[in-house]
Amino acid sequence: VRPRHNDGYVQKQNEHKMFLGQCPDPDTAAVKAHYQRLGEDAIDRVHWCHRDNDAFRGFGFVYFRTAEFLQQAGAMDPPTINGRVTVVDINSGFNNGRANRIVLSGCPSTIEESDIKSHYARALGDAALTSVTWATMPDGHVRAFLQFSTAQFAKQAAELEPPIVDGQPLRVCLRDKSADAAAAQTGPDGKPVGPTGSQKEYKMFIRNCPQWIEDKHILDHYTPLIGEGVIQKIEWATSRLDGSFRGFGFAFFNSLEDLTKAAKHPPPVVDGRKVEVNVSHRSI
Repeated sequence: VRPRHNDGYVQKQNEHKMFLGQCPDPDTAAVKAHYQRLGEDAIDRVHWCHRDNDAFRGFGFVYFRTAEFLQQAGAMDPPTINGRVTVVDINSGFNNGRANRIVLSGCPSTIEESDIKSHYARALGDAALTSVTWATMPDGHVRAFLQFSTAQFAKQAAELEPPIVDGQPLRVCLRDKSADAAAAQTGPDGKPVGPTGSQKEYKMFIRNCPQWIEDKHILDHYTPLIGEGVIQKIEWATSRLDGSFRGFGFAFFNSLEDLTKAAKHPPPVVDGRKVEVNVSHRSI
């Protein structure tokens, strides 16, 4: 979906823009107030991206008047909007197709940057990982956004076993089109948006999910109802731009019988929100 800006402004090449992700609301005043410490004239404008139905997509761009202002802003802590720490990137354009980043979700609060850097340095070398950016979700869960020096390093990192911190393996997502399509073979409208394999899969589509949903919310709901180990895996769809959660995912069951049993039960309720489930026609 092509981004639509809030004032009809058309993006131009070589502008001094910063990507701003993980935003709960399009709060221009909060963003301007945060960066005005650089000077009253530091920001040219803030643009928020929406879908065709005017639903906010959770990200936007901050346009600075000079490259110097942009670099200074990149060195600052990111803005906090309505209690959520946002994610910024001064090297990312909306259509530049970069795939040199991966996202680690499900990070424990005790995680340190050294835990991540040492893990990937052992396999890829010290020069592979260039930066780590953190985002804290409303419930305290932490996500790490890893930028590698090349897209090839990012792909190799995504193929490695994920880091394990305090005995907890992290969840890895490669931020490019192919990985995003693999994680989301059908969209919220039920139409296929990616390739499908030849192997039969018994999967349940899960939507209307809160941003901080985890595998355990689905497993804790269905395990007492249909038994231990009936769900093979759970995949969550994330944005190829900033790794933000797209609000839906898939639960893969061992058999059609297990999937059918699960579909007959009420869907999970996560933090007071009732998620929606649907059985893919390919599973039947």
